[in-house]
Amino acid sequence: MGLFLHRPTQDELIQEAAARWLARRDAGWLAGEREAFESWYSSDSRHAAAWDELTAAWLAFDQPLHDGQADAMVRELGRRRHRRTWRRSIAVAAGAVGVAAAVTLALWLRPEGNRGNLWEVTPQRLADGTEVEAAPGAKYSVAFEPAKRLIRLEQGAVHFRVAHDSARPFVVSTHQVSVQAVGTAFSVEAGSSSVEVVVTEGRVAVERDRPAGTNSPGPMVLADAGQHVAVPLGAGAGAALQAESLPAAELARRLAWREPRVELDNTRLEDAANLFNRVNRLQLVVPDRELADMRLSGTFRASDPEGFVRLLEANYRVAAAREAGTVALRRK
Repeated sequence: MGLFLHRPTQDELIQEAAARWLARRDAGWLAGEREAFESWYSSDSRHAAAWDELTAAWLAFDQPLHDGQADAMVRELGRRRHRRTWRRSIAVAAGAVGVAAAVTLALWLRPEGNRGNLWEVTPQRLADGTEVEAAPGAKYSVAFEPAKRLIRLEQGAVHFRVAHDSARPFVVSTHQVSVQAVGTAFSVEAGSSSVEVVVTEGRVAVERDRPAGTNSPGPMVLADAGQHVAVPLGAGAGAALQAESLPAAELARRLAWREPRVELDNTRLEDAANLFNRVNRLQLVVPDRELADMRLSGTFRASDPEGFVRLLEANYRVAAAREAGTVALRRK
């Protein structure tokens, strides 16, 4: 494939930024990213328009996934890959439906780049046996007491798999919001505008702290596995709390930050393959030296090298030869 240099327009830069924010959202917000996105979105009407258009198209991809038509959509989008640049961003994101986080690949080619990164969340075990997974940038402290196990979450997202102890409830406290469990699994994300709770096992109680100077309890709601509670802060702090059931795909998206992911920034295909190879039995090889130098950008689920390969096949004239334990990538 011949290389060419395309100087992006301002609109293309905005459209790429929107696609990158979509990738970040679906990979799971890291500490401060949700607030940075909200600032970007509200700073320019063109930003809002690009985001709304891209996410509207992205939502349309969910139904083909549930209907088992994702592969057909990948093939169709591959045939349309020469349309406008932003449409190519959407096509690449669509090609990853069900197999990777939303991505944007090589909107233009640049000589500089890096070797990419493999992000992994390492579980930690507390003294009581509770397993904790913290997103990069999250900050929390542990204060175990005789009658209560208390976690103070300052910022970011943390998932807890709580060790059962009926005599000592497990409480996560953040931004005047408390989440209590005895033995269950759930995540809490402390943002600037809300506290987000997702329950993956069992049941938790989510409540606001008692208003200062009063004896009346704050609003409280029980949430079961598969449910989500959003607790608004600031002006919306007095609103009633509600537990909302989440589709399995949405639940997975909200917790995607727990999965290892490959992040590429104008990274050579061979270097990208090496990152996938570090965490998978299936090994990707690129014997075609010219293809090995192709530059890619995007965010991918590290545990799904097959999805990465299908995306390349659909959009970049790449042929994959599959043998026992390996996939060789060559130019078509």
